[in-house]
Amino acid sequence: LVCEVVLRPRLAAPRLELKQQLESMAHPNNYGDDAEFAECSDDSSMAGHVDDPCAMLTAITEELRKWATEGPPRNPRASAAQLVSQLEIVGHSICAKLAAITHFPLQVEELQRQVRQSKDDAEIAGVSAKIREAKQQAVAAATLTEEANARAAVEAACADLRQAQAEQSAMFLEDMAASAGREAVARATVNGIQARARDLQAEADDLRQENQRLQQQHVTLCAQLREGLPPVSVMCRVRPLDSYSSESGSALHIDLNEIQVEDAGSNRPRKFRVGRVVDGTSGQEEAFAAIAPFVECVSTGGSACIFAYGATGSGKTYTMQGGL
Repeated sequence: LVCEVVLRPRLAAPRLELKQQLESMAHPNNYGDDAEFAECSDDSSMAGHVDDPCAMLTAITEELRKWATEGPPRNPRASAAQLVSQLEIVGHSICAKLAAITHFPLQVEELQRQVRQSKDDAEIAGVSAKIREAKQQAVAAATLTEEANARAAVEAACADLRQAQAEQSAMFLEDMAASAGREAVARATVNGIQARARDLQAEADDLRQENQRLQQQHVTLCAQLREGLPPVSVMCRVRPLDSYSSESGSALHIDLNEIQVEDAGSNRPRKFRVGRVVDGTSGQEEAFAAIAPFVECVSTGGSACIFAYGATGSGKTYTMQGGL
């Protein structure tokens, strides 16, 4: 539309005169100094229309109309040179578009050729489709023949299978009859085992109750034992005389829980009464039996301390550890 407006007859003569004036003004010898040309050529309002010829022509028209109403700018030569360069850009763009339009018939002819080629391809595709359809029909006929043969084979296999199932059914009935007797024997065995399990469960319940009763009795006896034990108990163990190398007689005389010691410096013996006396003929079992109540007291939650006291070689370690 812009090109049509520019080429109207009523505007052709004025624009030709204006172009001649602009070319004369845009000559390099007619320019002012470089600063003024740079000031006028830096027009940002037209810089954005370089890619759009129609918009550029509109901008040029507006600029010329502004000149007609307000007068030329401060540096008309530079402004005119800029308008001339913009008109040249627009002219080049229009020429390029016209050249593209001249190639349009060639493109139309190429499209027609492609359409004819498409029609030929369509006819070839139709023939190919008919050939494929004939092949598919032949394959379908062969498939039907194969299916008939397969159906006959399946029917024969089904007949064999029914016969095999009948034989298996007869064998299964025989096995069921034989297993009925075994099941009765197994059921009787299971009933006997269950009865025995019930008896054992009853015995286990009785034993559990007896165990609980014995544990309660044990706790009661331990409590009574702790109450009956003295705070301090002394046991005296005498070393056998045959364990000494001396052949002199013994200076100890034992009477139940009383020990009499002869004093070599005087004629009066010294007597001691203890909780229990273990003589030289007793073994470790008697020594342990003497302190067993204290060990039992510890095992039931009480407290006790057992230690050995005596002279060197009197048998303390042997009494505590035995013959280790």
